Amino acid sequence: TQFRALAQHGEQMMRQDLQRMLQVQEIDQHVQGHGSAMARLLTAPRSERETIYPVVDNEYAAIERVIGDLTHQTEDAQGAMRLQELSARRNDYRDAFIEIVTEIEAGDAAAAGAMFNGAGQATMKALTAASKTLLRHEQQRLDARQREVQIQIERSEWLLAALAVAAVALSAVLA
Repeated sequence: TQFRALAQHGEQMMRQDLQRMLQVQEIDQHVQGHGSAMARLLTAPRSERETIYPVVDNEYAAIERVIGDLTHQTEDAQGAMRLQELSARRNDYRDAFIEIVTEIEAGDAAAAGAMFNGAGQATMKALTAASKTLLRHEQQRLDARQREVQIQIERSEWLLAALAVAAVALSAVLA
């Protein structure tokens, strides 16, 4: 049963912990995709913006979805705290880009560009920094679980060795 528990623990690490790490990395990919689409909006004529807005919306919706999924799966207090920070940085990011879009649609490309290069980039960097902090936390959790499994394996090895010695001793006594 101990070996089954080790196997289940290893499977849990692979399925849950690694999945969470991939989800955190996915946030950065969508932030980059969103930022890239926003940069295209700055120079696109109104007729082309209609095709770019769905990309902007989809990338932002993906950020929201991943953060929501992670929030529902968080079990530890530190992870929850880091997710709250990530959510706060996401809100700052969203607010900055809403202002940029407002300037774009008002026809003030210069103001929109200045906002994009200023507050937009700053909030994007803060959001990716918060996701990197969460990723480090998830890596540390995975490392801790791996150490726990290693300790359990070592205990099982000692137990098996002790059982083997006892079996040899018992067979010698019976012989």
